[in-house]
Amino acid sequence: GGHSDMTGGALVVGNQDLAQRLNALAKSVGAIASPFEAYLALRGMKTLAVRMERQCSNAQKVAEFLAKHEGVTEVHYPGLSSHPQHALCQRQMKSGGAVVTVRLKGKDGSDDLDVMRRFFSRLKIWVLAESLGGVESMINHSASMSHGSMTKEERA
Repeated sequence: GGHSDMTGGALVVGNQDLAQRLNALAKSVGAIASPFEAYLALRGMKTLAVRMERQCSNAQKVAEFLAKHEGVTEVHYPGLSSHPQHALCQRQMKSGGAVVTVRLKGKDGSDDLDVMRRFFSRLKIWVLAESLGGVESMINHSASMSHGSMTKEERA
């Protein structure tokens, strides 16, 4: 819903047997939103376009700023002309999206995790979180959060 107050989702599978088993499970345990959850989803849809426009505009500005910053070695954002998929992004999308990925330069032999911890400790606007679905400006470190159980080679 975009307001940090609902949970919803969908299961899409390409396997007919699995689809039938999931359908049977949905019928037996109930897989539809309550009236209040439906209200929250509809409320969020009413403001989705303006929220996405602002998020994408802000992401573009953040990406442009970070691309010029001496403490950043890489910025991955398809809205930047330097991105390898920029032309594809321009053909398929209205903007570069709302997610910017960066790699920071290490100093004095620091490993990536030390650099990220120092970076996170100095933030004033962004909230350290794994979610992408709130109204807050969020930042995460996938290697130590959502992908923490994977090896460095698996994450590469």
